Formats: sequence, C-alpha cells, structure tokens
Amino acid sequence: MPCRVRAALAAAPGHRLQGYRLAAAAGITARDFNKRAAEMVARGYISREKVRDAGHAYYWYSLDEAQLHRARLVAALASAEATATGALVVEEVDLPGRLNFLRMLREQTVFAGHQVLAAIIDDYERTARLRRAAAAGAQEDHAAGRTRA
Repeated sequence: MPCRVRAALAAAPGHRLQGYRLAAAAGITARDFNKRAAEMVARGYISREKVRDAGHAYYWYSLDEAQLHRARLVAALASAEATATGALVVEEVDLPGRLNFLRMLREQTVFAGHQVLAAIIDDYERTARLRRAAAAGAQEDHAAGRTRA
C-alpha cells in the first residue's frame, strides 16, 4: 500500500493531495488509508500538514524532493522488466543513484539476505561496468582517431 500511495502522490499536481482524495487515487478505502497514514509519515515516506478551515481540520499529504526521488526509484524497481536472459533492463538515467538506493535497501532494511535484490544489484553493477568500459573504449577510439589525422 505505501507504494500505491506514493505513486498516487507522485502523479498528483504539485505532489500534494488531501487525505480522502489520496486514498481514492491510490485505490484504497479512506479507513485503510487513515490507519496507515501516521506510520507512513513517521517512516518518512510522505509528509503531512494539518490545515484548519471554517471550524474543520484536515490533512494535506505531500512529497518533498527526496521522498519523490525515492518513490520513483521504488516504482522503477517494482516495475522492472526482465529480458529473455533474465538480466534487468537498466536505464542510464541516474544509474548511480539507483544503485546507491538498492545498496541502501540491502544494508538498512529487512531485505539484506534477499536473493532477488542481490541479483538486481549485480545486474545494475554489471550494467555500470559495461557502460564505463564502453565509454572508455569510445574515448580511446576518439583519441586514436585524432592522433592518426
């Protein structure tokens, strides 16, 4: 459920919604959302602001930049597609950031011994090594082309 809530907030304009609207956007009941909202705020998944208006009080939930970045990384991890060989297709955009996030998951959460996470990290590290090697080879080819001319 935290992933659905963060995904709904990430898709909202300004990354900010009222509680009942956030619950509806996440596809869960307001009662279930209210049970989990305080825990999500305490864990730093989302931010909450209490607004008082005409004798009523309600909460606005939002994502700051760090929370938004983390939510997008979790969503990318959850929706990762495997190729025919079983290796993950890793986009080059923010590869070091994703790799750091995955390492943090392995070191600081209950997923420390999770074999799938270890395989994903290995795929990311292999992709990073291949991209570095390809970039170094391209630079060498470019430098060799300049010396020949």
